[in-house]
Amino acid sequence: IGGSQDDQLSSITICQDRGYLLVGHSSSSTSGDRTQNTFGLLDLWIVKLDSIGKIIWNKVYGGSGVERAESILTTKDNGFIICGASSSGISGNKSSASKGGNDYWIIKIDSIGNLVWDKSFGGSQDEYPSKIIQSNDGGYIIVGASKSSISGDKSQPQKGDNDYWIVKIDSLGNKIWDRTIGGLYTDRCLTILPCTDGGYLLGGESGSTISGDKSQNPKGKEDFWLVKIDSIGNILWDKTIGGSENESLFVILN
Repeated sequence: IGGSQDDQLSSITICQDRGYLLVGHSSSSTSGDRTQNTFGLLDLWIVKLDSIGKIIWNKVYGGSGVERAESILTTKDNGFIICGASSSGISGNKSSASKGGNDYWIIKIDSIGNLVWDKSFGGSQDEYPSKIIQSNDGGYIIVGASKSSISGDKSQPQKGDNDYWIVKIDSLGNKIWDRTIGGLYTDRCLTILPCTDGGYLLGGESGSTISGDKSQNPKGKEDFWLVKIDSIGNILWDKTIGGSENESLFVILN
């Protein structure tokens, strides 16, 4: 499935009709399976398939800069929500202004791909999201990495080079809270798991020594870093797991 240039698949979710929704990023113009032109250098490309892989529709979302998709989720209202990174200001079909550098860009679409709303979250530097999940109250939680100090939507100071950045939003995309978690060096949150006690388990990679929120020294270069938070983002515990070289944690299952 693709156009005449580069198309990269990032995430797949199952739809209510037993089909699939694919999201990734694309530099193709109208060509091949792509039926819409480009907005910028790289756009989000969403493709709806039926249960045997036939394309039903496809949509392009982006601004004048670079957009990269990371995660897609089927929502409780049978629509979809997508998180990605965006360097664009208001342009193309992006209606939310840039906060600086790359931002978290969240797009809510209905069951046939029409835009419901889009929101940008970030500070003055670069933010890159990794995953979005839906919370029990109908809102969403986005996790990723941030290089920003207090600025824009970032309400807490930078801990190191890159920090875990967690953003809680309501069902309409309004920010409820954000949390910055990290040590002195580079920490990137790559996944999140909702827990039965209402809290969340964060996972990713860390090269930080004991500093900031990090209570254990690295075992090697970069390790798995697990952080348990409560329902409003307060840290309950953290654990560093690794060997002598690099480890990156991408998925947690219960």
